Amino acid sequence: MISSRIELLKKMLEENLIKLQKAINLLDKSYQSIIKINIKEEYSDDELEKFESLTSRFARATDILTQKVLKSYFRLIQEDFDSFIDLANLSEKFKIVEDADTLLIIRDLRNRIAHEYEEEELNSIFKEVINFTPVIIEISEKLDYIVKKACVD
Repeated sequence: MISSRIELLKKMLEENLIKLQKAINLLDKSYQSIIKINIKEEYSDDELEKFESLTSRFARATDILTQKVLKSYFRLIQEDFDSFIDLANLSEKFKIVEDADTLLIIRDLRNRIAHEYEEEELNSIFKEVINFTPVIIEISEKLDYIVKKACVD
């Protein structure tokens, strides 16, 4: 019974890692097209579309990372968490992130993207997403390495 639960958790984690990798690849593609555009007061329709694609992909990758991969990994290794802060602290403990606050900041940014935001706030969000995209990519790579190392049969 326990071994079937562990196998199910491993399978779920593997599937979530695949989803995360796909999301990260799309995020990086958007990031590469956006870093050539400077932050400015007004954008062309094409530039705005690229920024909106980047923020959407950032939010999706963040969701998969925090709500799927991290949760399934910590369940598999039998670490308890009740809140997102617990999840962030465990991520620091297991050296997935250097500082738990990084995940809290990324989560806050994701929430700002997901909710209606004022047009005046766009540049702030765009700047933060540009700054944190390499961070989320690095966290994902580190997590992929840690998970694969820990879950080898």
